[in-house]
Amino acid sequence: MSKALKIGSVLITIILISLLWNFLAPGLSLSGNQEKPYFHLAPLSATAGQVSTIQLDTNLESFEVIVPDNILMAEEGVISANSTVTFEKSKTILQVLVPPTAEGPFPILVKKGSFEASFEIQVKGATGSMVSGDEYYDHMRTITTMYAKRSTGYPHMSQAAGYLEDQLSGFGLETEQVRFTQEGREVINVLGYHWGTVRPHEWIVLGGHYDIKEKTIEGAYDNAAGAVAVLEIARAVSQMQTDRTIVFCLWSGEEQGLWGSSHFVENIPENVTVKSYLNYDMVGLNWPQVYQLNVLVGPDENENEIENQELLNISSRVIFDILRYPQIGFDVKETGEGSSDQASFWPAGVPTIYYAGLIVYPGYHNKVDDLATMEVMAGGRERLKEGFETVVWVSYYTTLLLDGDEYVRQKEI
Repeated sequence: MSKALKIGSVLITIILISLLWNFLAPGLSLSGNQEKPYFHLAPLSATAGQVSTIQLDTNLESFEVIVPDNILMAEEGVISANSTVTFEKSKTILQVLVPPTAEGPFPILVKKGSFEASFEIQVKGATGSMVSGDEYYDHMRTITTMYAKRSTGYPHMSQAAGYLEDQLSGFGLETEQVRFTQEGREVINVLGYHWGTVRPHEWIVLGGHYDIKEKTIEGAYDNAAGAVAVLEIARAVSQMQTDRTIVFCLWSGEEQGLWGSSHFVENIPENVTVKSYLNYDMVGLNWPQVYQLNVLVGPDENENEIENQELLNISSRVIFDILRYPQIGFDVKETGEGSSDQASFWPAGVPTIYYAGLIVYPGYHNKVDDLATMEVMAGGRERLKEGFETVVWVSYYTTLLLDGDEYVRQKEI
């Protein structure tokens, strides 16, 4: 055979083998020749003060995602308290909650056995944040002007209750007004339910009273500010799913002796367990102004023992590790202080957090308690809005971590 024929025969053989391989290869599975793992994210950016969605492109069926401890992730729409989350099946999106105080890029690490991929996520400014001092201020102005003289049993209480219920309903919550009579006065509680998807009979309750002393007119600091805090936290929390049910409560009859909150506690359904209660009374005049935000955990029945470690741990993590606020702006401690609605929950064995700003206030229980006085005390309207936002951000994160079993995670580390 000539050299040319030999070369031709070899080429023909190669072509035939190539054609045969292309025909058979799709049905073949050769050991040790599996598809190379890959993982891509886009966009490589997230917005501070929001839950940001990042698209995933991967062939991994399960993997770990690790973020810094001030970044939280969402699994199936539920925020996780962990900085490491294992995804058991291939996902198409990753959701991250970036705090409003985040600056500069942060890393995301993906791990699967020996495979690792690292990404740097740029942080964009907090535009369109889920927490808004402007929204808070607008509610304050409406309540203190259109619904002034909100004393329990007075006609304006019913009108104010309607306004508050409309706001909660607008966030997609199931709402109700609970009305009862005590000492000849009609008491009206306004409740909004954000039902849990996994443990709906375990409740986290947040509340603030919207009634005022008869001697006041607007009742801005005591306690339109606390009632609006509950509204704004509800607006933020309602944007995510939660494992437990979150109940948002606007109390009446607080000034007469905690009537509204006591009635609620006495009528908790038998199949319901209240995990914790967060109370808001006189907030907004606090950090970043010159005043501290007091985070008072209770009850404190024994000064020599720490009785509410979970709430102390969560509060400290939220304020100092996640939001990275300065130590000087906050006072986190146990206390037996029981002058507001949190005291109603103590006989039922429910641990509580009482949020309060400036305690010594010139408008306390008198006609000077108005929005104008709060602005002056805060150092201007914009500073007052910033104080409002602080309360909501701290409470929003605290609610998410309580829902996500933060204390269990802490004990396992």
